[in-house]
Amino acid sequence: MRRITKREAFQRFCNGLSFVLCPCKMHPEYPWNMGYHVPAFAIINFDWVQIEQTPKERWDSLYANWAFYNCTWETGYYAHYYVD
Repeated sequence: MRRITKREAFQRFCNGLSFVLCPCKMHPEYPWNMGYHVPAFAIINFDWVQIEQTPKERWDSLYANWAFYNCTWETGYYAHYYVD
């Protein structure tokens, strides 16, 4: 996996391409990894996202939900972004 910047991940999100979110102290390639594969259709088709939201608001909502459950002092407080 290749690590990318947050800006590149946001561009992939807006263009409907997939990427991986992973806590900063973890690595997405180990057998019991904490990487979350954001699917290619994430910007279009989530039930918890309202249609009226902008791509930035959808990105913030996705990241906030992911961070709430995955970011701790053990795993790290922010995400690294990867592509396959």
